[in-house]
Amino acid sequence: MDPKTFRETFNQQVAERFDGDPRRLHRYGIHENDCDMGLLVRDGMRTLGKRLRPYLLSEWYRAHGKTASAELTEATFLIELIHNASLVIDDVQDLSPLRRGEPAFRMVHGDSLAINTGILMLFMAVRGAESLHPKIASLVSKHTLALIVGQGKDVLWERHRLLSTPLSEYERMCAHKTGALFALTVQIADELAAEESAVEDILHDLGILYQLCDDIANIDEKKTLGKEFAEDIIHRKPTAVVLAAYQANPTMLERLYRGEDTQALLEVVQTIGIPPIRKRIEELSHAIETRLAQSKLSNEHQAIIRQLLALFSA
Repeated sequence: MDPKTFRETFNQQVAERFDGDPRRLHRYGIHENDCDMGLLVRDGMRTLGKRLRPYLLSEWYRAHGKTASAELTEATFLIELIHNASLVIDDVQDLSPLRRGEPAFRMVHGDSLAINTGILMLFMAVRGAESLHPKIASLVSKHTLALIVGQGKDVLWERHRLLSTPLSEYERMCAHKTGALFALTVQIADELAAEESAVEDILHDLGILYQLCDDIANIDEKKTLGKEFAEDIIHRKPTAVVLAAYQANPTMLERLYRGEDTQALLEVVQTIGIPPIRKRIEELSHAIETRLAQSKLSNEHQAIIRQLLALFSA
C-alpha cells in the first residue's frame, strides 16, 4: 500500500476509534464516565501528519508475508498514541503555537491539559500494549523511556544554551528521541509476525537522519511546513545546524546567540551551519545503505527503509 492510501485509511480508523466516545477507549483503561478525557484524547490524535510510524509498522509486518489483522490495527494505534503524546508535550516544552499548520494542542486547551493529556496518551499506549502481548508492553516501556530521556536532554541543552555540545552527543540524543520510536515500531511488527529483523542500529541512524533533516527544514522557507519558520532560532534551540555553525565560528555564534538580532543569527546559521549538516546527512544515508547491503533483510524490508530515506531527504 502506498503511503497516501494508507494515511487516508488510517485516518478514518483513528477517527472511528478516537471519536471522543470513552466507551471506545475501554481497552486503554478509560471509563465510560470519562467523556471529557475522551474528547481530549480525540484532539490529541488529530493530525495532518504523514502517519509514517503506523505505516512503517504495517508495511514491515506485511513484508514478513503476513496479512492485515485486528492485532496489527491495535498496534498501529498504540504507536501513534506514543508519537502524538510526545508531540503534544513537545509543543509545551518548545512553546510552539503551531503543529502541522494548525494551532497546537496547547493553544486550544492550555499547557496544563496538554501535559496531562500527553501523559494520559502514553499510559493508554502501555495499557494497549499489555492487551496485545507482555513482550510488546516491555518493548513499549523500553523505547518510550529512551524517547523521554532524549527529549529531556534536548530541553536541558536548550535551557542552558549549551552551544559547545558535540554533534556526536547531539546525534546520540536524536537516536533516543527519534530513533527509539522507529526501532519500537519495527520490533512490534516483528513480535506480531513472530520474526526477528536485527535492524535497530539502522533505525537509530534513520532517526538521527530524520532529525537532522528536520533541523534544516526549520530554517528553510521552502521546507517549513506546519511550523513557525525559524522557530528553533527564535527560541534559541541548539539544533544540529546551530551547533555546526558554532563549531565553525564560536565567537560570532556566541555573540549572536546571546543577543537579540534573530535575523542575523538566522542568516549566519543558514550560511555556515547548513552545509556541514547536509554533508552529515549524506554520510548517514551512505552508512544506512552500506548496512542494508550487509544485512540479512529481505528485499521487501530493504525497500521500506529506502522509501523512508527518500521521504526524509526530500
